[in-house]
Amino acid sequence: MPSSQAAIETPTRRGHDAGRGDRFPTLLLAALVSLLVTASPVLAGRDAGATTTGRAGYVAAFVDLLPAAAKGDAEAQYRLALMYERGQGVVASPNTALAWYRKAAQNGHVEARYRIAMILLADPADAAARAEALKWLRAAAKRDHLGAIRRLAVLLLDEGSRPQDREEGLKWLTRAAERGDKDAQYRLGTLLVRGEAQPRDYRGAVRWFRAAARQGHVEAQTALGYMYGEGLGVKRDDRSAVKWYRAAAESGNAQAQYNLAVMYLKGRGVAADPARASKWFARAARSRDETDQEADGRG
Repeated sequence: MPSSQAAIETPTRRGHDAGRGDRFPTLLLAALVSLLVTASPVLAGRDAGATTTGRAGYVAAFVDLLPAAAKGDAEAQYRLALMYERGQGVVASPNTALAWYRKAAQNGHVEARYRIAMILLADPADAAARAEALKWLRAAAKRDHLGAIRRLAVLLLDEGSRPQDREEGLKWLTRAAERGDKDAQYRLGTLLVRGEAQPRDYRGAVRWFRAAARQGHVEAQTALGYMYGEGLGVKRDDRSAVKWYRAAAESGNAQAQYNLAVMYLKGRGVAADPARASKWFARAARSRDETDQEADGRG
């Protein structure tokens, strides 16, 4: 007979184990337009600064942005960087994008700081680039950029080699959770269950699992169901356990489907119903198979 609820283990996708400025002079502007038209082959779609589509729209956007950017307008510099990074209106050039992002970042543009870090992190083997990326992520995080906060937390927790890296990572993870990031909330809850954020804190874990679960985080819903089912950090409540297992199970989470089947089999929080239990066990098995096949395909 299947065992009771599977215990929380690690925060993985599979859940728990079963266990602008002045214009250039007219002549210079005309020369610039001519140069763009002849030298920029990638002119299809729409640029961040364009108000019209197609070749003319890109040229107009670039011509409008370049003088302002040259005069130190951070937003114009950022938009030019986007064009070069995405190949919109110009030939894609990460190095040119990076140069414009640096100018914007040095002029206080927070999103530019984040984009610099993302470009630098493209090569995980480049230690110097990683170190600079961390600098720019910290600069953006201090300005409350949520993406930078989240990325910084993950980098420090997963790749940091010093005790102070983990301490800083936890600080930024908590900040992201407090800002309402559901992935950060789930991970923080998991660390609290395992005693890896600070001394084990089941009540704190329930708080963060609940916050993430209410935002539809499937793994958090499964974890919250487990906490209710085992009475960890909250009064045992089988009905609440079933509620959260069902929410995750209906979203296709194999672990929640298995745990919900156990609840039906044992009559916990619901009337005992072997037929329903069998249905959920079968769905859990199919979900596991699908997950394994996806993993094999990625491998």
